[in-house]
Amino acid sequence: MKWLDADTVQKTATISRLLYEEGYALDTRRWEDWLNLYAPDCEYWVPAWKNEEEPTTDPKNEISLMYYSSRAGLEDRVWRVKSGLSAASKMLPRTQHQVSNVVLMPDEAGEHNTSVRYNWCVNQFECDNRASHTFFGRAEATLVFQDDCWRFQKKKTLILNDYIPTVVDFYSV
Repeated sequence: MKWLDADTVQKTATISRLLYEEGYALDTRRWEDWLNLYAPDCEYWVPAWKNEEEPTTDPKNEISLMYYSSRAGLEDRVWRVKSGLSAASKMLPRTQHQVSNVVLMPDEAGEHNTSVRYNWCVNQFECDNRASHTFFGRAEATLVFQDDCWRFQKKKTLILNDYIPTVVDFYSV
């Protein structure tokens, strides 16, 4: 079976490590390390839901929970969080990211790019009110090999439990 060959297994392990590193960078608030996982011309999108069955499909013409058309948007968001100018992020929650069911998409894979889908879960604890929240969902990403490492070129994160009782930001998904 193609999905069990040694090259695919090795590449899956490498890509899984990238996903784990992303979560760890967010959990430890290593914002610059997190940003460096994204290509300069990346797209970062968290769609909203149109109804109970259907998420939005066009980030430029429909509502999204988050949408950045390049890393510059992510950099601006990180700057606001670090500077304290983000009212929504005055007291950052503690987070713990988990990734599972990592699957490379073989039809779209190449030597210098690949697509991946995976499940994720983030546990979040708000110190100020001692509340815990869990967000979970699925993600799809296109990765590009640049400067001797894999980077996110395009990432779409779908929050499956979209009743959001608290602030949700890039560190929450």
